Amino acid sequence: MKIVGQHKPPKDGKFKGIGRVHQSYTACLTHNGKKDYLGTFPTEIEAARAYNAAVDKYWNGDGWKNRVDNIPVAVERRCKPHE
Repeated sequence: MKIVGQHKPPKDGKFKGIGRVHQSYTACLTHNGKKDYLGTFPTEIEAARAYNAAVDKYWNGDGWKNRVDNIPVAVERRCKPHE
């Protein structure tokens, strides 16, 4: 069975749709053949949550979602890059 489009897991890295820019993270999602920029976030986990929200919005939740629901906010804040 071939996995297509939004159902593919991340190619590399921890989360799908997340990129690193300087000391912050960006989230992007492809929808209707166009890459949608979802924003810049201080942590990788916040960017991953934004990607998940876009999967819910554009694909009614029927797509690959990053596994971040069990990460407490306190841990997320400790992961924030040094400024």
